[in-house]
Amino acid sequence: MLRNVSECKICQKYQRENQKEILINPEIPGRPWQKVACDFFCLKGKEHLLMIDYLSKYVELKPLNSTTAQSVITVMKSIYATHGVPEELVSDGGPPYNSNSMMNFFRE
Repeated sequence: MLRNVSECKICQKYQRENQKEILINPEIPGRPWQKVACDFFCLKGKEHLLMIDYLSKYVELKPLNSTTAQSVITVMKSIYATHGVPEELVSDGGPPYNSNSMMNFFRE
């Protein structure tokens, strides 16, 4: 039966495009601020940097002047001054996270 469905042109044309992905539970770190997720968040028309600790689920939400790498680095430095530098930072890898200046910042 599966072979019939996979070879059926009409079935292929109308099959669901958004197949559900298998959820993978992330590994829980051993201490706070060891692994942190970050992304941008728009609130009332203003961009913010959102950072969430994987262990405690603690949230930092800071306004950004812009979403350029330098602006994000400035805000990250202020957050790191409070919590320390995480060992692992999880992001979507889009701009500005993949910029040269951000890569240099991560190497520091």
